[in-house]
Amino acid sequence: MDKKILLTGGAGTLGKSIIDSNLFKNIYAPTSKQVNILHYKRLKKFILGKKIKLIIHCAAFARMRQCEKHISKAIEVNIQGTLNIVRAISNKRIKLIYISSDGVYASTRGNYLESDPLKPYNVYGWTKLAAEFLVKTLDKYLIIRTRFFSKDKIFYKYSADNIYSSSIEVTKLVLLIYKLIKRMEELRQSEISSESD
Repeated sequence: MDKKILLTGGAGTLGKSIIDSNLFKNIYAPTSKQVNILHYKRLKKFILGKKIKLIIHCAAFARMRQCEKHISKAIEVNIQGTLNIVRAISNKRIKLIYISSDGVYASTRGNYLESDPLKPYNVYGWTKLAAEFLVKTLDKYLIIRTRFFSKDKIFYKYSADNIYSSSIEVTKLVLLIYKLIKRMEELRQSEISSESD
């Protein structure tokens, strides 16, 4: 995979797993001090200066309890931060993979489909859903609605039994993201071939 990739949220569980996987060769994973999604001008300068072709947007204010306590911060990071990325790459040939949440669904049953009604049950879910609408203004994007976990961070013998989710082990999610990117590249190559015929 030769494309230059920007990874936001590289310090988080998913971001670290993406970096540690070594599947993504040309990946930039700057710290939030180096490239902050809340600073539009610096973000855009970095994206254009490094000639980024794909962004994997994992950065989020994701702790549900913290989102309920600090609604303004959840809105700022999850919505405004995503808006800044969308603005920076709008009308450019840059693809965006947006890591959303299965929290955009009501979570009252399992096995949700993409076409099922969206009904977040908390602030985090609402901010992720709002950001999805911003992402959908782009030409080239992929939204992944998921919930992931790291086997190394499970400290409890039992878990909640009154919530349904599409939880996946983080290393499996990384592999799926890699395969999706490869598939996107294959589709793009077939489009180019069709145009040249």
